[in-house]
Amino acid sequence: MTWRFIMTVGAASLVLVGCGRQQMSKNDIQMPTTAKAQGPEAAPAPPTLPKRRLGLWKQTVVGAGATQVSRVCLDENAEAKLAIWGSQTGNNICVEQEVRPFASGWAFHSRCDMNSAGTVVSEGVATGDFNSNYAVEIQSTTTGATAAHMNGAHKISIQAQWQGSCPAGMAPGDMQLPNGVKINMLRLGDGVR
Repeated sequence: MTWRFIMTVGAASLVLVGCGRQQMSKNDIQMPTTAKAQGPEAAPAPPTLPKRRLGLWKQTVVGAGATQVSRVCLDENAEAKLAIWGSQTGNNICVEQEVRPFASGWAFHSRCDMNSAGTVVSEGVATGDFNSNYAVEIQSTTTGATAAHMNGAHKISIQAQWQGSCPAGMAPGDMQLPNGVKINMLRLGDGVR
């Protein structure tokens, strides 16, 4: 499994997020109580999702027996497009996308059509303060990918710690891998630089 596959599965799963994954029942997930009903068909307001602190984050991604440590630089635009919840994928790719608070964090579920990378169904939990650290545990299942090794069940664990301001030479969206390779996650289609 290559780093690009781990990152692709990670991004898709985060829509977007394990081995030590918590089992949750519907009773564990509590919707916020801030919305006031205005009639029989009024729905509760969607929860306000946490955002990561802007700056440099160190991420350790563990999946399929591999560990990948990277650093990613976030400004407001990069945080919005590379959100933990996968909002960068847009509703035209993900036909199901739900994030809900529960007692100790956030639970999420999605089903996304990644074209030749198949259909990815993911669920997981995210915990932490999102200011200095967070952890994400994801379980996803991919079907219909043209590359056979991408199909099947995948478990991914992400641990992230805030490192401070982004250093000179790192633009928002840049992800630096330990081998010195740097990619901009906002321009993945442009390739590695």
